[in-house]
Amino acid sequence: MQFPVEGRQVRLFGLDDATAGTPRLDLAIRDPDATAAEFTILVQHSPGFFAAKSAGAGLPNKAFDLCLSGHTHGGQITLFGWAFGPLPPGSGPFVAGQYETVACPMYVSRGLGTSVLPLRLFARPEIAVFDR
Repeated sequence: MQFPVEGRQVRLFGLDDATAGTPRLDLAIRDPDATAAEFTILVQHSPGFFAAKSAGAGLPNKAFDLCLSGHTHGGQITLFGWAFGPLPPGSGPFVAGQYETVACPMYVSRGLGTSVLPLRLFARPEIAVFDR
C-alpha cells in the first residue's frame, strides 16, 4: 500500500506472522513500484523475524526505513524494568522499544493485551504514536 504523507510517498508492507504463519517477503515486495516510495515501513507481528534474518528470513540489509512489531506485550510481567519470565516464542531478543537490526530500525510495541496468562504486572500497555 502506498500513500502520501506531507507530500512524501510512504509504502507500507505487511507480512503474515512469522510465529504462526508463513511470511512471504518476496510476494510483498514483488511490485516494481515498491521502490518508488520515499519512505518504507514493514509491519511484522513477531519481532524474532528480524533476529532470524541470517537464518533465512530473506531480508536484505537496510531494506526498510522503519519496521514495526509487537507480540511480546512488553514482557507482560516486569520487575524494575526487566521482563520476568519467558517471552512468547517468536520474540527473539526483543522485549519493547527501539532496536537497530541489519534490515531496519525497529520499534516493538508493548501493545494493550496479554498472552497465555490474563495478567499484566508493571508492563505498561501502550499505543505507539510516531511523529516524523
